[in-house]
Amino acid sequence: MNSGQAATSSPGPFAWCFQVLALLRDIKRARARFVDAVLVELLHAEVVEQAAEFEEMRAALRHWVAKLPQSSRALVEGRYFQKLAIQAIAEETVRNLSAVKVALKSDELQTLYHQTKP
Repeated sequence: MNSGQAATSSPGPFAWCFQVLALLRDIKRARARFVDAVLVELLHAEVVEQAAEFEEMRAALRHWVAKLPQSSRALVEGRYFQKLAIQAIAEETVRNLSAVKVALKSDELQTLYHQTKP
């Protein structure tokens, strides 16, 4: 055998290091995929649970908002459902700004808030 054949047929003293490193890399990748799958499953379960709680909250909120007098309901819908600014609500309901602020902080609406809190 010439020296060229000996060099290519023999892996050398440190060749096993590269195999070990490649194996460790493969193990880490497999572990990462497993952890990712477990994490996705846990997150999915959490999202499903929170969605159910959110739907319960929406149903309770709809129930209590329906019980409000029309004027209060218009304020709540404008502020929290349509996301209108207080100034826009005042203009739409033909009230002054202070009256709208006081109405949104009224005992009636505070009671609604506390009844729908989880």
